[in-house]
Amino acid sequence: MPADAVPHVWLRRNASRLRRPPVQRGMIAEEHDHVRHWSDLHAAIDRPRGAVALLDALAQVIDCQPVHIAIAVLDSALHTGRIDNGDLGTIESWIARDRRSILQHLDPAAQSGTESIVRTVLRRAGLEVRTQAAFPGVGIVDLLVGGRVVVEVDSDQWHAKPEQQRRDYTRDLELTARGAIVVRVNYLQALYDHDGILRAVLAALATARGEGALY
Repeated sequence: MPADAVPHVWLRRNASRLRRPPVQRGMIAEEHDHVRHWSDLHAAIDRPRGAVALLDALAQVIDCQPVHIAIAVLDSALHTGRIDNGDLGTIESWIARDRRSILQHLDPAAQSGTESIVRTVLRRAGLEVRTQAAFPGVGIVDLLVGGRVVVEVDSDQWHAKPEQQRRDYTRDLELTARGAIVVRVNYLQALYDHDGILRAVLAALATARGEGALY
């Protein structure tokens, strides 16, 4: 979850005294410390946790979040087995028609939210991207763009330890030795520097263009 994220609070549609401008999409008003959602729910609130049901929460994520964040959240729900394709059909029936296309771009193979975000950025730019691609002699890489550009998306949780960094460097050397071009993206870049990521990947593709096949 981004460091600047704030809680989102569900309210009944008739909670009119809690409405304050500005109102966005007819049901969302943003404060400095939280975001308010006025909507109808489709399932009972989980009162012990003080939270709306998962499918209601995901439907509201799709409605209020940027596309890349919504895809990352839905990818995670699929990858962890919290929802299935039947649940996606239910969610689709609840959300606005202009947001339903988001559901066509999900990938349950994604290993992290940042990986989902980078994949979405690259695909929306028209690039061919394979997720969790098997690379001969190396193993699984996060993203393979075209046939030779490997994009590895690091997170503070899994890539900050020295032993993991040593493993990453070893993999990068082997990938380079086999003819790949590696673009490594850190957590903050995945969240906030989409233009920089795209420029780097396009430059890597240009470098790889016209060269021999991997071996």
